Amino acid sequence: MITEFAACTAFTAAEEGGYVCDARDSGNWTSGICGTGSLVGSNLGVGAPILERWFGTSTRVTTALMRALPPATYQAIAMEFYWQPMQCARLPAGLDLMVFDFGWNRGCTTSVNIFLRSLSLGAACLQAPDGDAVAAALLAVPLQTWLRSIPLSDILTLQTMLGLHVDGIAGPQTLAALQARPDLRIHLAVLVLAAAQLLSYRQLSNFATYGAGWMARTMRRRISALALLTMQVPVRLVG
Repeated sequence: MITEFAACTAFTAAEEGGYVCDARDSGNWTSGICGTGSLVGSNLGVGAPILERWFGTSTRVTTALMRALPPATYQAIAMEFYWQPMQCARLPAGLDLMVFDFGWNRGCTTSVNIFLRSLSLGAACLQAPDGDAVAAALLAVPLQTWLRSIPLSDILTLQTMLGLHVDGIAGPQTLAALQARPDLRIHLAVLVLAAAQLLSYRQLSNFATYGAGWMARTMRRRISALALLTMQVPVRLVG
């Protein structure tokens, strides 16, 4: 799981980039509220309130401190405040990236809730002692539920992958073909989750300001997640 953690944090760090200081972004203020507290910016996606939480009362978070944020501190914050609370180590490869990066951007609780709700999963699968509980739960979800949640373009792509007549209709043939390909179950789950994350962004009050960037990031997240699961999911689903 350390390798997957490294891949996920590398993606998020690349998306967030280096030091930025946008006064319109509440994450750049130490209070977490625009215009309140100190405007110190963020670095590698680590916002001012998160860095304040990390250091506690022992260290005053300043612009200089934020600018000099070491990658090792980013990794430590990622593990303690995001990866572990969201149980990303229990998720199949690809879905871990979807949950982690979205959680970094929207918050852990929001990310986990959308993951569970969009994929029709119970929270118990994230707490089960069996590390493959999430993968098993995904295999048990009726595919019709998911197919109703993805756009036509994804249906067309799936039909092409399955060697079916490409008509965009998720009917009995498409359903049967997917049932016979459990290795594509998590691929489909990534598509469903990406659609739910896109919808979540559209509902935000500041979508007009940041929406284009969020949408583009979600599509890059999806592409990277599909690449990760292509390499690892078949092995993890055996048995």
